[in-house]
This record gives sequence, C-alpha cells and structure tokens, in this order.
Amino acid sequence: MTDRTARVKWARDTMRSHGLSGWRFVINSRAKRRAGLCNYATQTIEVADFMLDNAADAMFINTVTHEIAHALCGHGAGHGPVWQRTHRALGGDGRRTVRLPADVRPALPWVGVCPGCGAETGAARMGRRMRDGHVACSTCCHEHNFGRYDRRFAFVWRRAA
Repeated sequence: MTDRTARVKWARDTMRSHGLSGWRFVINSRAKRRAGLCNYATQTIEVADFMLDNAADAMFINTVTHEIAHALCGHGAGHGPVWQRTHRALGGDGRRTVRLPADVRPALPWVGVCPGCGAETGAARMGRRMRDGHVACSTCCHEHNFGRYDRRFAFVWRRAA
C-alpha cells in the first residue's frame, strides 16, 4: 500500500467500516510538524501530505487509526485510557505522539541556533515571538535560569539552506 491512491482509499474505507460515513478524509498540504488531525467541528480527519509519500505503511496506518480513535471516542477522551484502548483495538500503538524520521518529515524553512549550546531547532514559519527573540533554548534556560526564559539563550533564526 505504498501509492497515494491506495492509501487514501484504505483510509476512507477504514473510516466507513468504523461508522464514520459522515466524516471526510482530507490531505493537508500545509502541515509540516503534525502527521494527522481530527477536527470534530468539520467532521474531518486530516493526514499530512508528506505522510502519503514518505511514511512507511505501519506509520501511515498508525496515524490514520490514531485520528479515527479520536473521532470514535469524542473530544473529551483526549489521549486518555478510553482513547488508548480504542486506538489499540483499531491496530494502533495507543501512543499520543509519533517520532517522524528525518526522511519522512519535510525540511523546515527556518533554523534556530542557541547561542549558548549550539542546539538547533526548526520552524515552519517565522512567528512574531521568534522575530522578537522570545523563543529560547529550553535546555539552557533550565540549566542556567531555573527553567525560566532567558534572553541570553534566545534562538538566532536563519533561513534553512
């Protein structure tokens, strides 16, 4: 099930087989950091575009079943025990988050470097807090300032190469 068409068909069929016939499956081409999303208001399950092309079958299936479990359990269940049981029953791992390997996730256009330790982080867009220097290295802030924000460790942002 490696081609896009087969994956979309599988996702829609799986949604329908679990009683989500009124729900839509959508491919989100804007998502850069999240693999999927369950939107209760619009009754939509979204999967990031990069998951269709780059993710292994097991990761794609886990993401879709993760979002289906949300739709079945309702907003109030969050990632609690009821949701975990449902996700496992659907064939998922019952975990709240997924670690996306570098070859799966898209390259982010912004790179921030901590002036204290040299650690790097990525960002999908340059927000106001980033521009104003209000996003700092949590490791350095914890180590040198009791976990509170410290301007000395504000990331220095640049466009990725």
